[in-house]
Amino acid sequence: MKSAGTLTVICVILLIVGMAVWQVSHAEISGVQNSQSTQTPTPSPLPTGSYSPISTEAGPLSSALLDDQYVTKRTGVKLKLEQPKGWSEETSLESLQAAKTVPVKYGGIIVAYGDKLYKFNDEYQQLWSYPVQVMIDFAVVEATNLVYGTAGDNVMFILDASTGKQLYINGRNGRAAYGVVVPYLSDGVLVQDNFKMYREGFRRSGGDAVLDDGLTFWRGTKEIWHIEFPPDAEVVVNGTRILAVTKTTAGIYVKEVFPPKDLKTR
Repeated sequence: MKSAGTLTVICVILLIVGMAVWQVSHAEISGVQNSQSTQTPTPSPLPTGSYSPISTEAGPLSSALLDDQYVTKRTGVKLKLEQPKGWSEETSLESLQAAKTVPVKYGGIIVAYGDKLYKFNDEYQQLWSYPVQVMIDFAVVEATNLVYGTAGDNVMFILDASTGKQLYINGRNGRAAYGVVVPYLSDGVLVQDNFKMYREGFRRSGGDAVLDDGLTFWRGTKEIWHIEFPPDAEVVVNGTRILAVTKTTAGIYVKEVFPPKDLKTR
């Protein structure tokens, strides 16, 4: 009987010790889990060859480009574009992301990439190229077979769409720049004057930066009219209507602008 009583006491002691150890261990584990839940998780690095979607944070535009290893036969023909001399890899990738391609109604395509404007035929063979400092924007007007373009160093130019021959060029000094080129009516374009650099200078010095942009209507190689355009606004066109759309942290503002009354366009 004495041996049986001793065994019972030992079992009770072991049970009490086991329960105590379990409670301590459980408390430590819970503490670690709670601590981890309050920390921002560190994302795992992307595997080699993968790509990221467009980020809302500041970063290189190249993050939106598909890695070339994923290209398949369904993607089409790779255009023979020349690498801009002296450009960094990051700048070149950003230019690829910003590149613009426009199909020409009567055959071929025109492509703006880096420091050149290119024309390719339907077999995607290069017909001509036009060198600039850096392409900003361009538009093709089928009715007159002209290409209107804007480029770095404050340059605006007009080319023959068939041959790439330069018909007009204008360069200006200062921090002003030519901006977007938007087809307007059936035979012309609107070219924006972008004075953003001046406005930013005014703002840094405490000014209210009321300097407007400009908008010029071109037909053929002639400037038809010019008007002031709200600063930092997007040019939006439908038919003869021209809207200035401004996006701010507070919302979207819209203003319709009109050609000069004495030069009413058809």
